[in-house]
Amino acid sequence: PHVVGHSYGCLVGLALARGGAVTPRSLALLEPATSGLVEPERAVAGTAPLIELYRTRGPAVAAEQFLGAVLGDDPRGLLDRFVPGAFDDAVAHADQFFQVELPAAAHWTFGPDDARLVDQPILNVIGTESDPRFVESAAIIAALFPNAARSVVPGAGHLLMAQEPDAVARRLTEFWA
Repeated sequence: PHVVGHSYGCLVGLALARGGAVTPRSLALLEPATSGLVEPERAVAGTAPLIELYRTRGPAVAAEQFLGAVLGDDPRGLLDRFVPGAFDDAVAHADQFFQVELPAAAHWTFGPDDARLVDQPILNVIGTESDPRFVESAAIIAALFPNAARSVVPGAGHLLMAQEPDAVARRLTEFWA
């Protein structure tokens, strides 16, 4: 399959490409998460306050804080504008996210030795309104895969596929062609 990953999903795509159970034909990495691309110590230090907030203040507060850090002001309004009920769904699944997924992503690594195992075509996509952490992730992907196609989506941030769906679809179509 062609694999399209967004944020944490990019880490899943990279794991598949370096030798997972399924070998992708190509990888499209939309706004890759920084965890996994930086040293685990840095990733764990960055996620520790969120996990502590989850433990002390609960899933709703931690989810709002996490989503605010990733999406900017008013994450509830932004998510619910694109997918009604998405914020409440995130809170409902926060236990899994904060207890399992976030710690796992912080400890997972992908570096230059892993990149040498990947020979699939790669598309590296970021928005012009992306948070600096995702700009950093896109730069890391560019350094790991200098031949990767790069694309910048004007007017979009971390939810670029919802904010500018036509532009993202057009870029994916061009990449696969």
